[in-house]
Amino acid sequence: MNRLSYLLRKMNFGLLPMTLFWVMVSSFSALNAQVKPRDFSLTMPNLKISNSLYKTITFLDSRHDTANLGTIQHGVLNKLMEVQPKSKLSDQLNQFIESIIDSTAKDGQLLFQLRFLKFAELRGGAALQEKGYCLIRAALYLREGARYYFIDKVDTTITTISAEVSNDLLKTADKTICSLIANNLLLVPSKNRALSFQEIVFIDKVEKQQIKLYTARTYVDGLYRSYKSFFIQVPDEQVDVTMDDKRVASVKKLMENGKKEKITTKGVYALVHNGLPYIATSAGYYQLRKYEDDFYFFSKEKVFATLPDLLLASYFFGPFGGDIANQKTIYRIRIDHLNGKFIRVKNLYQIE
Repeated sequence: MNRLSYLLRKMNFGLLPMTLFWVMVSSFSALNAQVKPRDFSLTMPNLKISNSLYKTITFLDSRHDTANLGTIQHGVLNKLMEVQPKSKLSDQLNQFIESIIDSTAKDGQLLFQLRFLKFAELRGGAALQEKGYCLIRAALYLREGARYYFIDKVDTTITTISAEVSNDLLKTADKTICSLIANNLLLVPSKNRALSFQEIVFIDKVEKQQIKLYTARTYVDGLYRSYKSFFIQVPDEQVDVTMDDKRVASVKKLMENGKKEKITTKGVYALVHNGLPYIATSAGYYQLRKYEDDFYFFSKEKVFATLPDLLLASYFFGPFGGDIANQKTIYRIRIDHLNGKFIRVKNLYQIE
């Protein structure tokens, strides 16, 4: 209501009779309540691709949250609107293939795996400026009977900044998905390794089996400046670590002059001390704990650097802002195994 009152004052409606004022309030509220989900649809191509190797496509939805595709803002009150496709994504993909190929297409079969697709939008710092984000993680496979061969993938965060970002954001996401398919219709994939459908369903586990960090029984002591070095377990430098009980109190490195210089967490991804891994955040170091085949840490602070980091947590994503910035909450946070970003899995409880 504060924002509505502000808008009315700006429009010089402050002296309206109270009856008319509340009629306007009711009208605003009714319009706001009637906001429907925003559609996300793929644009059907205008051109045909001849000699396509593929004629059909199967859709595998591997998203944790399949209820919606996130939120964008709507109207002068910036009402959060869910993004939901009116037509099933599987149907849209089939229509796209049918529209882009011609009679020269071969009988190849594609599998399109969607792992993340999430939209979010918020007002930026500048006047009337908005920021829109969309994270897409998807892969394309050739299917030959019970065997699948990787063709290509997209793993990106789309960022749009403007006075009105919703349309641009949706169009760019649409183009990204369509391009992944269209650009690979003439491509013959490498057949060095075949995957089963079960392996694709649990592709996270397959990927982790190729990552030294996830297969190691012990961790190499040292300071890691990036997730890449942590990923391969090759420290960037050796440091002196001072502990306070079970928490990292300070980290120092030996300089050429023989003195020790304190290292802040800025520019640091992780630390391993006495075989125990710690994640570096703006709020300090937190011990990483492995549960099943994932790494987690628990934080009392808001340790997310940017909204795209939040977007990765598509299975918890909902209205954001107050619950992240204002409340004192214990967060359970998972490390994304592919890029090292922080994924807030859940809020455990409120701190009194």
